[in-house]
Amino acid sequence: MPSNNIVTINNLLPSQATTLPALGKTYIGIDFGTSTTVVSIAVYDWNARNVKVQTVPIEQTLEDGGVTNSKLVPSVIALNGSQLLIGEGASYLKYLLQRDEAVWYSFKMQLGEDYHYYASLLKNQGIFSIETPQDATAVFFMYLKSKIEKYCQSKGFSSDIQYAVSIPASFEANQRQDLIEALHRNNIMVNRQSLIDEPNAAFLSYIQESAIATDDAHKIVVQNDYNPKVLVFDFGGGTCDISILEIGKGLNGYYSKNLSISKFTQLGGDDIDRYIAWNYLLPYLVKGNGKTLDDFRIPDKKYIVNHLMKIAEQLKINLCSSISVMMNGYKLPAIINSEDRKTVYIDTDIDTKKGHLHAQQFSLSFKEFTEVMAVFTNLHGNKVTQKKHQKDYNSIFNPIESALHKAHLNKDEELDYVLFIGGSSKNPYVQHALSEYFADSELLIPNNLQTHVSKGAAIHSLVINGFGKNIIRPITSEPIIVITKNNSQRTLIPAGVEIPYAKVTIDDLAVSRDGQQIVELPICVGNRDKMLFNIRISLPRDLNVKKGDQVALSVEYTADKLLKTEAYCHGIHIVPEQMNPFANKELTSEERAVIKAEREVAQSEAMNNGIPSRQALSNLIAAYKVSNNAFQAAETAESKEEYYPGSEGYNEIGILYSNSGNRDKAIRAYEKAIEKDPRNSTLYGNLAMEYEFSDKQKYKDLVRKAYELDSHNPVRVIQMARAEAMDGNSTESKRLKDKAYQIYEDMFNSGRLRSWDYSWFSSLARDLGHYDMASKIMDAEPKVIQKNNFFNEQNLASMKDNNPVKI
Repeated sequence: MPSNNIVTINNLLPSQATTLPALGKTYIGIDFGTSTTVVSIAVYDWNARNVKVQTVPIEQTLEDGGVTNSKLVPSVIALNGSQLLIGEGASYLKYLLQRDEAVWYSFKMQLGEDYHYYASLLKNQGIFSIETPQDATAVFFMYLKSKIEKYCQSKGFSSDIQYAVSIPASFEANQRQDLIEALHRNNIMVNRQSLIDEPNAAFLSYIQESAIATDDAHKIVVQNDYNPKVLVFDFGGGTCDISILEIGKGLNGYYSKNLSISKFTQLGGDDIDRYIAWNYLLPYLVKGNGKTLDDFRIPDKKYIVNHLMKIAEQLKINLCSSISVMMNGYKLPAIINSEDRKTVYIDTDIDTKKGHLHAQQFSLSFKEFTEVMAVFTNLHGNKVTQKKHQKDYNSIFNPIESALHKAHLNKDEELDYVLFIGGSSKNPYVQHALSEYFADSELLIPNNLQTHVSKGAAIHSLVINGFGKNIIRPITSEPIIVITKNNSQRTLIPAGVEIPYAKVTIDDLAVSRDGQQIVELPICVGNRDKMLFNIRISLPRDLNVKKGDQVALSVEYTADKLLKTEAYCHGIHIVPEQMNPFANKELTSEERAVIKAEREVAQSEAMNNGIPSRQALSNLIAAYKVSNNAFQAAETAESKEEYYPGSEGYNEIGILYSNSGNRDKAIRAYEKAIEKDPRNSTLYGNLAMEYEFSDKQKYKDLVRKAYELDSHNPVRVIQMARAEAMDGNSTESKRLKDKAYQIYEDMFNSGRLRSWDYSWFSSLARDLGHYDMASKIMDAEPKVIQKNNFFNEQNLASMKDNNPVKI
């Protein structure tokens, strides 16, 4: 193949032949990873006309006081007594200390959120304070910077260090801003263009390394009449990022541009570990100590799982290593379906509220691991949730198909290369799945998947800080939209356009009703569940506002990846804070409310010696109910009752457990309620329903007890009618049903039906053949709107059908 068709850093930067990079500077790239961070240094060799890159070993103190030098720095901070450890030593303590109190990790993914470490032991410690994810990031980079400067001094590099940092392609605005501020706190004065998307950094590193390889195998080539497409698959510890690039050759030389970026996907090697811990190690540990999973509530299970994560990770690594050495190409060996097991011997002791848990060894079979990986390599890209208390588990094909769809590419005909990157890409199941999915594409696997992104970031540092160039122009990953009246939306900036994007004015929005005093313009990314902010235009009371009055909205996407917006109505001009629009979390309003309530509980615990306030717990229960999470509402209600006896009531707890499908816990709750109030017919009736299909005699005994206590309660009468029917007493059953119907009809006519009575009454009416009445009852049932929007639907602007105008 012609060597001048091979893509290199040099031919992507044709101006390098006449433009010198800034002299007397050192160019550093940092791959700031969720689980592991890597540092590299780039130098332009003018004699060889090439970029040379090497990783930087970072000195790290171990938990026992020893010192190690490694190119991999775990993104972990730990307080070990009075000693602050960062990196390898902190990683050893990761699952032994209390998270967010004495050990901090995954703080990269918490950037940009309103998140506080309320229980942190490092409050008010000056430059070493850790109270927020930004604080943790700043402390982590303080350590890195000191080690980088020490290394540069020892090797004779310039002390004038220029930095670039790699981040997920779909990192959201607040996260980028928090990261930059954390860097600035350490006098690492980067700008937003110094941040490079991780897949793009991986691409730069790959073409740099392949260019200096002695053979032409696996090099990216541009033909004169065809522009190849490269999908970069970046699968790390916490994220799975996909970027699709087009490489071409035009009048001004070679170029590279993004075609699409995947929607953010919370998926990484940590999720595989978590799945193993929840579904295999937790049941094994609990059973081995003579307990059941139902003995523990969700917070207790999460606490135990946290201690099992390192064990799960080691089992995963051992299994992957064994499978990899037996693979032929990308074909998985037959052993993956065997019952053979891998065992790790780790003496484990966990103290819980339900007693001490102990185990000395844990194992996982190849077949079980194959079941695990089937979840993450699901070809349909579907989310999988195994338990109500677990988060959704994404498939690697979710972000892949997102990127392909936005790039309008057919994987079988239009995708030439697939470039693997990230530590989790070593997983043999992942490589096998992608080799089959991209059967017609060439797979590119670098020698070192974990250091590649860092090297690309170092190249970017040299190019952006030295040459003042940006090799790969960023693009929008999802459309920016405004929500309008009647559940409509208007696209402001489409997906896949290059940044910066010229200013666009939408001037065909309108006030939706006469006398409207507030106009709301919710700006979202992709869909209404990813709201950036809500522009509120408050109009004076004395203004004669008419339906149809014009509302204008201007948007501009800058080179710094900031969205600038302005809104106008009746001379009122609103300019909200600029934001980067690619929010990485797709949350419904209900999910946002849950997160807010959970943080209120954490804050109140920190302020009250670990005891949450009554109001914070009440708010969390309400949020769980609205989000249809009855199980967590039940557990929280049970905790509240234990902290504040008499505040919640075990009947309500029983109902919530019953609604969540947890019959055994519902029964225990109702029995506790009966102990406290043995004359309450409702409690016996509710308990009876848990036995209706499993123990007929128990059901009938409880129903009769409830009926004896209150024979005029229509629900108790209906239950008694069912009990009589079970005994074959159809005449008595019919009499009781007629009695209940008469009671309910009187309550309905006098407006005394309670919320739960509508379903009981309508069901009874249908059973007796009163179908018109059943419909009338259901029509009269109050409709409860549980939607918790962050904007008022009545204040939204209306939309016309004109096109946006660029100005």
